[in-house]
Amino acid sequence: MDSEVKAGKPGRGSSSYQDVISIVKHLRLGDMADYVAYREHNVPLTIKALKCCGITLEDIDKLPIIHITGTKGKGSTSAFCESILRHSGYKTGFFRYLSPHMVKMNERFRIDDKPLSDEDFCSYFFDVYNKIEPILKDMHDRKFPRLFFFYTTMAFTVFIKEKVDVAVVEVGCGGQFDCTNVIRSPVVCGVTSLGLDHFDRLGDTIEKIAWHKAGIFKKGVPALTVSHPPEADAVLFERSQEIGAPLYRVPTLHEFCAAGQQIRLGIEGNVQFVNAGLALHLCRVFIHRINKENQYVYDVWSVPSVKDIPMLAVYQLSPGETEVFQSVHHNWYIKGHESQYVYDVWSVPSVKDVPMLPVYQLSPDEIQGLARCSWPGRTQTICRPRLTYFLDGAEIEHSMRPCVQWFSEKSEKDAATIKGRVGKILFFGLSDKENVADMLSLLKTINFDAVVTCPSLTVYDLDEKSPGESRDILMKGCEEFKMTWDSLCALQGSDSIRPVTGGTMPSEYTMTTPPRHGDAKKSSSRMNTENVTNSGNCPSYAFPSHLQALHWATQGRESKLSHVANSDLYSVPERLKDADHIQVLVTGSLSLVAAVYRFLSSEHPY
Repeated sequence: MDSEVKAGKPGRGSSSYQDVISIVKHLRLGDMADYVAYREHNVPLTIKALKCCGITLEDIDKLPIIHITGTKGKGSTSAFCESILRHSGYKTGFFRYLSPHMVKMNERFRIDDKPLSDEDFCSYFFDVYNKIEPILKDMHDRKFPRLFFFYTTMAFTVFIKEKVDVAVVEVGCGGQFDCTNVIRSPVVCGVTSLGLDHFDRLGDTIEKIAWHKAGIFKKGVPALTVSHPPEADAVLFERSQEIGAPLYRVPTLHEFCAAGQQIRLGIEGNVQFVNAGLALHLCRVFIHRINKENQYVYDVWSVPSVKDIPMLAVYQLSPGETEVFQSVHHNWYIKGHESQYVYDVWSVPSVKDVPMLPVYQLSPDEIQGLARCSWPGRTQTICRPRLTYFLDGAEIEHSMRPCVQWFSEKSEKDAATIKGRVGKILFFGLSDKENVADMLSLLKTINFDAVVTCPSLTVYDLDEKSPGESRDILMKGCEEFKMTWDSLCALQGSDSIRPVTGGTMPSEYTMTTPPRHGDAKKSSSRMNTENVTNSGNCPSYAFPSHLQALHWATQGRESKLSHVANSDLYSVPERLKDADHIQVLVTGSLSLVAAVYRFLSSEHPY
C-alpha cells in the first residue's frame, strides 16, 4: 500500500461544509453526454483518480469488499449486510451513494454505521478534490458525469485510511461500466431484484439489464442472487459461466421463518424478506472466506483456468444444515460433515441447476443485525401527535407495488389503534421517471381522502433552501401529475374545476384543481369538496413548496410550520377537518422523502 495511504487521515483544512455544498452543486451541473459515449471511460478514469490519491488497484484488492448490484433492494441489502457484520464484531465501511442523503452528505460515508463527522467529511472531501480537480475539469469539458465518480474515489479513500474490516459497496448504475467496478477481487458479489430501469443506460429489456449487472462478477468469486424472471436468470448464468464465477441462488427469509425461527427485521415490508435472505448468505460467505485473517486475497490475474480457482474455507455444519443436506439434492461437494461453497462452474449444465444455498440456524449476531438495521426513508413510520407519517422512496413501478402493499397493511394496523376517524393523504413527489401513470394506478387502489404534490427539489437545493431549477418547469410537472391523477379519478363534467389564478401559483397553467380558500363566493362553478365521498373520486392539490403542502396536509398540526406563507391556498374538505388522526404517505420521489424526513428530524423551526 502506498506510503501516502498509510499515513492516515489527511490534514484538517479550513474549508467549510458550505464550501462542500457549493462544489457538489457544481459537480452536478452541465449537460451530460450520452451514456454509451462515456460509460467505457468510467473505470479507467476512476483508476486514474485513485492513483492521484495514492491508491493502487492492489490496495483495492486488499480491501475486504462485498459488492452489490441490482435494480431494487441494493440499499436495504447493503444495510442488512453492514448491520449483520457490525454486530458480528467487524469494523464496517458503508458507501450509501444511491439514496439521496436524508439530512447531510456525511451520511453517504459511514464507519460502523456512523456518518463521518463534519470535520472528517470536509477533510476527506477536500483532500480528494484537490488531488483530482484536473480530472474533474477534463470530465466537465467532455460532458462526463462527475459526482458519482468523485464519491466513489472518496469512498475508497475513506475505507482504506479508516482501515475497515469490510467495505459494503453499492453499484451506482448497472455494473459492467460502473465506477465501482475498479473492484477486482471482492470477497463476494450479490445481485438483488432486477427490473426495468435506466433504459437509456442499460437497455430496454431485462436481458440487457442483467448483462450489465453481471459485469461485477469476478473469476473465482462467489456470486449470490435472488430469483429473477427466467430470461434474466439465464443471462446471469451465462455470464457467470463466461467469467468463471460460481453462481448461487439464495432462499428468502420466509423459508428461514418456515423452519421455525423467530426473526424480526428493522426495515419493514414483505420485500425485505428477499433482501434479508440475500444479505444473510452474503455475510456468511464473507465470514467464511475472510477467515478473520484476510487470507482470501490472491492475484486475480494469476488464476489461469477455472480448475485453479481458490477453494473457500470450510466450516462445521449446524444441525439444521446437516438436515438440509440429507434431504435436498444439490451440486455441492460433501466431505463428511464439511461443505465447500465453490464448485466447478462448468459442471452446472443449465440455469435450472444453479445451487440453492441452504436455510440454516441464525446466530445471535445475525438475529441482532437484522432486527437493529435501519434505513431511513424506506418503509419508515414516524408517529406524531394525531399524525402518522409513512415514508417510502419508491420512484418506479417495481418499487411502488411493495410500497402500496406495505402502506395498506401498516396503515390499517395503525388505524385500528386509533379512536375516531382517520384521514388518509397521499403526498406524491414528482421525480424524473416516465412511469408516473403506472405508479399512480397502483396508488389509486388505496382510498385516499386527498392527494397533494409540489415541485420536486433535490437535496442539494434543500441544503441552501433555494431551488436551482426553473419553478415554471416544475409547476408544469405538477400540472401533468394532476391531469394524470384526475383522469384516473374520472373527474369530468361538473367536477372539472377552473384553473387557479393569482398568488404564488402560475396563472398560465390550466390545472384541474380544487378551489383556493376564500374563492367560494367568487365562483359558482366551485367544486364542493365537502361532499366528495371516498368512493374513487379523490381531489388533488398542487403547492409551490413541500412545506406549504405539508402544512396543508397535516391541517396545521405541525407547529413548526405555522409561519409558512400561502399554506391556505385551498379550502379543506370536511372529512379532513373532522379527522381525529391523519395518515400521510410520502412517496414517488426520494428527494421529497428526504425533505420531509429532514423536516421531521429537525429540532428547530424551518
